Amino acid sequence: MKRWLWCLVCAVLSMAARADEGLSSDTFYARQPGQVFKASLAQDMTVGYLQGDDVPYMTWDGRFGKRAAYVELHGDELVLRSGQRVWHRRLSQAVRVEGEAPAVLDSKGVTIFLKAEKAGRDSFICVESLPDGAGQSAPFRSVYLLADPLGKLTVYQLPELYGSCKGLMARGNGVHVVPYWQRLPDGQQKTHAVEWLRLAGRKGFSSTGVSETLTELSLDRFERDAPRPDVEH
Repeated sequence: MKRWLWCLVCAVLSMAARADEGLSSDTFYARQPGQVFKASLAQDMTVGYLQGDDVPYMTWDGRFGKRAAYVELHGDELVLRSGQRVWHRRLSQAVRVEGEAPAVLDSKGVTIFLKAEKAGRDSFICVESLPDGAGQSAPFRSVYLLADPLGKLTVYQLPELYGSCKGLMARGNGVHVVPYWQRLPDGQQKTHAVEWLRLAGRKGFSSTGVSETLTELSLDRFERDAPRPDVEH
C-alpha cells in the first residue's frame, strides 16, 4: 500500500513538474499531426564570398529525392537549379502575411530542410535563421518556404513570431498549413493565439478557422489547454 502511494505521489509530482516547465514552440509543433519535416535533419548552407562582393553567397548542393539540386541565396536573390532547369525568385517578392516586412537571413547560421515526394505539391525546401543581428533569445525567425521547388515554385515567407520550418503541417489531399502566432492584448488570461493558415499559392495564405490560445510562462515556454477537437484536424 505504501509503495503504491509513493508511486502515485511521484507520478503527480512528475506531472506538476512538466506543467511548470511548459512546452516550447518546437515541442508544440512536434505534437501536431502531419509535421512535414519531423524526420528531416537540418543541414547547414555553405557560405562564401566573391572577390569585390561584400554580400555572401549561401549555397546547398545535393540530392532532392532522386534528382540533383542546387540552391543559392545571394542577398535578395534566390536561384534553384536541377538539371537543365533554373528558377529565379526574389525573396522580397515572397508571399507573406500582410504587415510583415521582408525577412533577412543571417548568413552565419542558415539551415536548410528538405522534403521530396512524388507529388510536387507535397515537396518542400525550407531555409531559416535568426533575423540578421538578432540574439539567440529572440522569439523571431527568418523563414522561407519553397513549395513544389522543382515544379511550379512558390516562395512563402512564414510568419516571423516563433517561425520555424518545423511548423509546416500536412493535412492531406495536398493541403498544408503553417502557424501564425499573435500576442493577445494585456489583461487577458491567455497571452498568445495561434491560428493555422493554409498555403494558397499565389493567393498567399488563407484562414482555416482553426486556432487555439496559450499562456506564456517565460520566453518560448507555454502552457497549453486541452485542444478542441477541431484543432487537431
